[in-house]
Amino acid sequence: MLVKHLKEKGIKPTFLEATLMAIGIHADTGHMTFPNTKVDDVLAVAWLLENNADLNIIAEYTSFSLLDEQTELMNKLIERIETHEYGKTKALFSTYETDNYVSDLSVITYKISEFYNADLVFIAVKMKKWSYIIGQSITSDYNILQFMSDFEPKGHKQAAFAKTKAQAPKDIIDNIKENLNNNCSLKMF
Repeated sequence: MLVKHLKEKGIKPTFLEATLMAIGIHADTGHMTFPNTKVDDVLAVAWLLENNADLNIIAEYTSFSLLDEQTELMNKLIERIETHEYGKTKALFSTYETDNYVSDLSVITYKISEFYNADLVFIAVKMKKWSYIIGQSITSDYNILQFMSDFEPKGHKQAAFAKTKAQAPKDIIDNIKENLNNNCSLKMF
């Protein structure tokens, strides 16, 4: 949206501005592979490249490779995966608790969703004092924000993040499952 506005107003971004905006679009669209990627996203990145966005910097800052501690957390989450069918919808849930903070839980969640090809993925991990919650959907048919509404999520319809101090990961996932069950179009069988 910002890129479209700049383009319409004839405002040329600096090299750094163009690169930063392109990094944001690449991250939000999974390098243009997420189902919610729009033609406008691709055209915006093309315009940013025309205005000197640097692909090498974009690739460096949007890499989906994992560090050792991220791989370890991903493996712990995979060990604890539960899958549930809500009609024809496959939902995946996992929880974990650790004394260490591990960055990029959304990337870990995305990688897990790729392995399992689930329609919906919800991960809750307690790190130190906070429980972090990530929800992702492979299609725009579901509203992740709605299922996570009790935790004041940030994000958009297909991907959301929240954090809370008070609740254990299992309780968080139980709450999300209840919200899924209460959704008129998703009933657990």
